[in-house]
Amino acid sequence: MSGCIVRSLVKDSLRNMIGERMMNLGPALIRRSERYATAAKKSVVRGLYHLPILSSSDPSKKVVTLKDCTEFREQFPPNANDNQIDWRITVRPQEKLSRKSSISLDAAEARRFDEGTARFQGGYEQTLPEVSVACFHQASLFSPSLLLLNRSQSIVFESALSKQEVLEQSGILTTLFRGTPEAVPGDACLLASPWSSSFYYHWLIDALPRLEIIEKFSQLESVPLVVCKELRSFHRDTLRLAGVNEHRLHRFNERFSRFDRLYFPDVPSPTGNISPHAVEWLRSRFLKSEPGSGDRLIYISRKDAMKRKLLNEDEIIGFLQQKGFEIVCPGTLPFSEQVEMFRRARVVIGPHGAGFTNMAFAPRDATMIEFFGDNYINGCFWTLANVLGQRHAFVSAPTETLNFSIPVNRCAEILEKACNL
Repeated sequence: MSGCIVRSLVKDSLRNMIGERMMNLGPALIRRSERYATAAKKSVVRGLYHLPILSSSDPSKKVVTLKDCTEFREQFPPNANDNQIDWRITVRPQEKLSRKSSISLDAAEARRFDEGTARFQGGYEQTLPEVSVACFHQASLFSPSLLLLNRSQSIVFESALSKQEVLEQSGILTTLFRGTPEAVPGDACLLASPWSSSFYYHWLIDALPRLEIIEKFSQLESVPLVVCKELRSFHRDTLRLAGVNEHRLHRFNERFSRFDRLYFPDVPSPTGNISPHAVEWLRSRFLKSEPGSGDRLIYISRKDAMKRKLLNEDEIIGFLQQKGFEIVCPGTLPFSEQVEMFRRARVVIGPHGAGFTNMAFAPRDATMIEFFGDNYINGCFWTLANVLGQRHAFVSAPTETLNFSIPVNRCAEILEKACNL
């Protein structure tokens, strides 16, 4: 059932129930009703897949890994068709990482941080899985999430970032009829990944470094690269500066599409656990030279964000400006300006958010300080700091939402403890 149809039915029902004079209350009720209708539809479809006649078609039973559905090769086959066999080549073996603890103000905060990073990053010791490039014949891409389905219509789990959450959000598990895929002749190579169409972090850390893998094979140097349909300025800027010709891009039309041959490079590491290889590739590609010690004090504002906002930001900014900090909203700047700014950073502080992705370009002796609400502590940028040897510190505050306030005295204490400011 399309959103337009749902919206029309809900509006008609509201008019019948509460009359035209109450329709000024309609938009919020409509949005809530649409969510209920969507949830109900998903529940109905999942119920249908439990019926014996449809159970064999249940997408949740057709999720496979690369190792399940491809044959291992030592090198790129001389004949790319290779008898139409789907294959994979290992680019990097498994890799073990060890991380240092973050700087906190008390034991209770340290415990909360450990709990959050254990949930999202696997804690202080992590093994990154091996990285491969695979080739699929007559493979399809589904939905804006760019999920890969092989010839037998099994869903390749790695294309969903190996996350059940991505599968569920994509709608593929609650779609009864996908229809006939649109045929796309020739070869293509998947560059974009789930969440990279909208989020700077996921584009810069998960998707764009796939170029490093693609560039290892001369056979792929002119193969079209599949990206999202609508490119934002950070997509265009990074692709141009990375040397990718716009004519090489294949913009996925967000429909069900089948390719003659589709190459699939792994994302460099599980999302939220930043790969050292991805970071070094970003620095080699976008930094003109290795930065020395920085001198800039930067506060990252999230005034342009919808969530994880610092409620007492004006108070914190007033204090930080007295310390010599400049106030920056990275998302409003061209990519090249963000790189130049962060390559000179000494200390970067602010609420947890995508702006900290730019610490990939900061000096190795820089310090990052994150503010968290205590109900969402994600250590993805802590893993970035550990990759580069940067100092990481944080302050958290109690909250029942994703927005929160940080007392000025706590901000002052962490600055003094982490970097003697």
